Parts: sequence; structure tokens; C-alpha cells
Amino acid sequence: MSRVFVLAVMAGTMLTGGSFAQTIRIGVEGPFTGPSASIGGSMRDGVQLATTEINKAGGIMGRKIVLAERDDQSRDDIGIQIAQELTNGEKVVAMLGFVDTSVALAAQHFYQEVEIPVLTIVATGAQITGQFVPPAFKANYIFRTALSDAIQPGLIVREAITRQKLKAPAILTDNSEYGQTARAAIETALAAQRDDASRRVLAIVSIGRDGIARLKGLVVENQRLELNWL
Repeated sequence: MSRVFVLAVMAGTMLTGGSFAQTIRIGVEGPFTGPSASIGGSMRDGVQLATTEINKAGGIMGRKIVLAERDDQSRDDIGIQIAQELTNGEKVVAMLGFVDTSVALAAQHFYQEVEIPVLTIVATGAQITGQFVPPAFKANYIFRTALSDAIQPGLIVREAITRQKLKAPAILTDNSEYGQTARAAIETALAAQRDDASRRVLAIVSIGRDGIARLKGLVVENQRLELNWL
């Protein structure tokens, strides 16, 4: 975890809770129901486990962590409502979460405006940590542990084309902002390959998230898809 993030959390604890506060309230947001519930649930389990271990060890500076958990259902509008609730009502000193890039981009400015640090654990959109970069902003309160999409597409293409020698790449994405940004990044990485055959994308399929399961084994032009971005 970023040392800067930890320092920002501790500063927020002192400012919002005062030195005599008994607990440290941290928000946890993710899709605990809906199309990305399996990912959101795993993220929440990890946060709960870490919180339990920290509290058993005496907490932070003698204070226990209390989690304010919220389900955004992978919806931007709910993510915005949660951000307003956690910053205004719950008075959290930090926020952990975001599985969906689109939800992060829609909601994280509420935390930035009140200088509450956000640690993005799952969402990988490259734009997430680039919205509030100095000098345009005094400080950037958005942090991440998830690998950025600025790095992932190149790694995926090198594995598929250079190592696996696949010759019929196809891109299967959802129709969200995240999916379409990822599609563009994969196309750029494919175009950079020296092998002309690898540059021919067999198919680009954009669908709603609830339709991905129905496309398993999809065959295009009588060739099975070899490279998917999900």
C-alpha cells in the first residue's frame, strides 16, 4: 500500500475524528450484487479479513477500524449516491473499493473535493489515477493497487501473439466505457506487432455484461476466438 495513502488516511483521521476518536471509519464500495458481484464479494472479503487482523492486533494507534460497506451494483448513479453518503453522512476518512472503472470515474471526484483518499483495489482503467494530477490540482487523493490498463494490454498481446503464436485474434468486450477503452488499447497493442498476420483482428464483439456468458465458444468466420478481453 502506498506510504502516501497511509499518511493521508492518518491525517484525515486526526482532522475529521479528532485525536480522541475511538474508531476509524473507512468506506468500502463495490458491486456486492449485480453482474460483477463475484469480484466485489471477493474484494470485500479481503478488506474484512485485513480489518479483522488489524483490529485484533490493537488497531491503528489504539483505535479500531469500522467499515461502512456499500453496494454500488456496478451502476454509476448508485456509485455517485454512495460517494455523497460516505463523505457527508458517514464521515469516512478513506475509501477502499471500485471494481468498475466507469463507477470510479463517475464517483471519485466527490472524495477528491473533500480530500478523502481513495484506494482503488480492483478497477484497472488507466484514467482512474489521472483525473486530478498536479499542477492542475493541489494534490491527487486517488491511489491504486490494481494494475493499470496502460500496462495490461501490451502484456496480454505479447503473451497471445509472441509466446502463444495465435493468428486469429478477436476482441470480446462489454459496452461500458471500461470495455471500449480496453478494446482500443488492445487494438493499439495488436497494431504494434511486427507480424502482419497478428494485426488482422478477426472480430470485435461488444455486448452488455449480462450477455458475456451466452457467447462462450463463439465462432466467427468458422474460426474459434483466440484472444479475448473480458
